[in-house]
Parts: sequence; C-alpha cells; structure tokens
Amino acid sequence: MPAGFDKGSLGGCHCGRKVFRMGTWDKRKNDITPRAALAARTMIQDRATGEAAFDALMVEFPGDGMVLLERGKAYEAIGETDLALADYLNAEQSFRMPRWKTIAHGKFAHLNAMRLKR
Repeated sequence: MPAGFDKGSLGGCHCGRKVFRMGTWDKRKNDITPRAALAARTMIQDRATGEAAFDALMVEFPGDGMVLLERGKAYEAIGETDLALADYLNAEQSFRMPRWKTIAHGKFAHLNAMRLKR
C-alpha cells in the first residue's frame, strides 16, 4: 500500500457485487437483494408473513433502498398503490447510486401515472 494511503478515506466503493468498506468486505450487503426479493414473493402469497419478513429486514438494514424498492413492488402487486408509491419514493431518496435512484423514480412515476388515469 502506498505511503500515506488511508483506506478509511475511501469511505465505500462498489467493486463488482461486493461492497468494500474501510478495508473489509461487508458481506451483509450481498444478502439484501435476494432476501428482499424473497420477502416480496412471500408477501404476494401471504401478506402478513411477507410484511413480517420486511420488518425484520428493515431492522437489520434500516432505510436500505433495496428493501424499500422490493417492498414497493410487493405492495404494487397486491394492489396497495399508496403504500407502493410511498416505498418507491423513500427508496429513491435512500439510494446513493444514480442508477438505482432512476429505477425507483421510474417505478414511482409509472405507478403514479397509472393511478391518475383511473
């Protein structure tokens, strides 16, 4: 490592699918997406169980955009438009990466437009 190089000054960077934080791999971050997708599928089949799964994810990963995005998709699938819109908006605000902000915004805009057409 070059002299004067401070790993901590990098904050965090995405390297492939892993997140690098101050010299260590944060393996929990890799678990969010599949776990949130599973919670969404569960919620579509059994709302109470799915909501409990999302509650547990929100405790483990507070304010994580991916959890909010997936919960929004699940709410949209079961017809809870207002709850889905709120999650999409909160997901957009939670994401740091422009790509994911755009995805969440697109979901919000599309669903809101569909709601206004009714």
